[in-house]
Amino acid sequence: MNFVLTATALIIGALILFAPLSTAPPDLATAPAGATAADGSDQKVQTALTVQTAAPKRDITAAVREVTAYNVGDPAQTAGDPCIGASGKNLCQALESGIRTCAANFVPLGTRLRIDSIGSCVVEDRMHRRFSHRVDVAMKLAEKERAIRFGLRRLRVAVLDDHIRPPASVK
Repeated sequence: MNFVLTATALIIGALILFAPLSTAPPDLATAPAGATAADGSDQKVQTALTVQTAAPKRDITAAVREVTAYNVGDPAQTAGDPCIGASGKNLCQALESGIRTCAANFVPLGTRLRIDSIGSCVVEDRMHRRFSHRVDVAMKLAEKERAIRFGLRRLRVAVLDDHIRPPASVK
């Protein structure tokens, strides 16, 4: 007799433990949409839906990164033509016209980044592959002292848009 009571208690406990929890109020029936009442009347039965909300997603487009500065136009700081960035654009002209540019390897060329305390810049250049998570802010050739004073900082960098340029037209 004790064995039967113990087994019954275990089964009931398991049913309670593993039974799905309903968040629907007790006065709402869970029935398929459009079902009719049990008494056969044409009255529609309310359907209760349980909606699970996901935890808010973490913003993975912003991170604290190492940020440095370099001088566009300085042959000692660049490979190839000192004014032409990896995007093929003339970065010396871009800086002269007020367009803030930078170098980064973790996003496509043409992507806009926002760097805390600096502002936004467009990725038009690349860095050595060992700096895969760093941003290098472009400065004019005449601003060497400013770039040196900038040094290495750890700042929050946000990706504003992940923009891949269409291929250049064939001439």
